[in-house]
Amino acid sequence: MLIQCLEGVAIKDIAQKYDVRSNTVITLRDRFEQKGLEALYDCARSGRPPTYGESFRAQVLATLEDDPPEGYAQWDGPLVARHLGVSEHAVWRLLRKDPSTGLRTP
Repeated sequence: MLIQCLEGVAIKDIAQKYDVRSNTVITLRDRFEQKGLEALYDCARSGRPPTYGESFRAQVLATLEDDPPEGYAQWDGPLVARHLGVSEHAVWRLLRKDPSTGLRTP
């Protein structure tokens, strides 16, 4: 796209060729004018904020350090989730990211 901009090809023709909006071509061209080759790299994006933060991780890990409730030999994902009042999926996502917990993931 940038080479075609430098060659004088119309923005709308470039956008049509690459199946993007004209604003996309203009934004890339302007970024290149301001930043040079650095403009070819993606900009940092904030992304979706985490639903469960470090305090949630700490709660789960602290729970795993405690003895399981009476009648249970060990903690598992659903049991931790019920104990903390959170979704099982949230617990399993955390445990998959932190395999040092020793729990088996489904």
